[in-house]
Amino acid sequence: MQRLLGSDVEVWADVHEATSIALASTPRWAATEARAFGRADVLVVTRDSGVADAVAAIADLRTVMPDVPVVVGGRVGLDTIDAAIAGSDGAILGSAIKRSAAPDARVDPDVADRFGQALTAARV
Repeated sequence: MQRLLGSDVEVWADVHEATSIALASTPRWAATEARAFGRADVLVVTRDSGVADAVAAIADLRTVMPDVPVVVGGRVGLDTIDAAIAGSDGAILGSAIKRSAAPDARVDPDVADRFGQALTAARV
């Protein structure tokens, strides 16, 4: 589709979404398919059980795809941002920086600033 549209938009593929997984596959299989068939630029791993399990799954994926960027797709908070960044190439924050869990909630500038400070400290 990228080629047909003449687009350079990146494809970020969820290889293990937090609330579901295909019955006949594993995150390794999903990652392989996302790269080979979907031509994903970045792989996303989310575990409903939290960041530690997502980072463990990412470590496993790196054994078969060491050069592919992989990010934690959710469940990241101020208390887990350091672990998420240490064990991945990034994190999707989403609702973690919002004022509430409501779909239309606004970003909380104070929380966003605290994440920014944590990320700046992690890069030093």
